[in-house]
Amino acid sequence: MKTIWKYKLEVKDEQDIYLPRGGRILALDCQGNDPHIWVLVPNTDDTETEKVRFRSFGTGFPLDNVNDYTYLGTYLILHGQYVFHVFYCKDLPCLS
Repeated sequence: MKTIWKYKLEVKDEQDIYLPRGGRILALDCQGNDPHIWVLVPNTDDTETEKVRFRSFGTGFPLDNVNDYTYLGTYLILHGQYVFHVFYCKDLPCLS
């Protein structure tokens, strides 16, 4: 069965999340003061996962080693006091 699942992102520079195999990231947004991603899961019966690395950068901070990543979106927390730009990578070169 196809469905959409939600995953909470931690407010930190880098993290790995294990998503269902073949999952497609649809959106990044805040729910309350917590950033989340919503993922289209193609088959809820498939228990295989794949590691996806997420990197967050504050506005004005250097974008170190971001060339292999895909921009996902921007979120604001604490009434816009902090702004983070999120990138992700499913490819092996950036998962070292």
